[in-house]
Amino acid sequence: MTRLIGLIVFLMTSVSAFGAEPVVTPVGVYGQGFEFRVTDPAAFLAAMETYRQSPSSQAYNSSVSLLQLSAKGRTTVTHRINVFYPTLDDMNKGYEVNANSADWRDFLISMGQSSANTGSNLFSFERVLANQPEITNAANFNYLYALEVTNVAEYQKALDKLLSSPAAAAFPGNLAAGQNLAMGDNKATHWVNFTAKDIGTLIAGMNQFMATKDFGDYAKKAPAFRRVDSREVNQQLKRWVAN
Repeated sequence: MTRLIGLIVFLMTSVSAFGAEPVVTPVGVYGQGFEFRVTDPAAFLAAMETYRQSPSSQAYNSSVSLLQLSAKGRTTVTHRINVFYPTLDDMNKGYEVNANSADWRDFLISMGQSSANTGSNLFSFERVLANQPEITNAANFNYLYALEVTNVAEYQKALDKLLSSPAAAAFPGNLAAGQNLAMGDNKATHWVNFTAKDIGTLIAGMNQFMATKDFGDYAKKAPAFRRVDSREVNQQLKRWVAN
């Protein structure tokens, strides 16, 4: 394997990569997503900056992505925070640290003054294709598919083939896929995300990708193992790297 994919951030999906050529690889990163209706964006961002610089935040290993929704149909959600942990031990450490943390208490108070929490979820990463890992930490755009998978084995087989195809390698950005572990009554069981440096590159790249024979072959078989539950476009406003 010529590339080791490490820590990843969603929607904007975050990838740390080393080596010369992109590869599809399984990953063990877990994430928690929190959705908000933000009423004071400046105060919301300031609260995040303050907490990420606090001793409590520095005491455990995580990366954080702040996303602003561009398109998702009818919803009151304006922003999302994704918190990523390299391992489950790191997630456990985060819960332990924040359980009695004054930094965390102050953060929640500040967030409550600038936003309303509208939902949360727990998810994992299963596949990543890093064609352009350098766009991970900058402002970028994402197209997120939420999927209801009815045959996991067939879905994973078809997805692996697609992500290993020349069409996927030619996409001008990164692709990631994973599983939803807890989302309340949402029926989506899996997700697939496309990331590019700007929205024009994202849309053009996806149009080109979906016009290929590789994707056409996948799309013909897809109704037998998955249904598209929702689509979303979002912009990564800022990413705080792992401690």
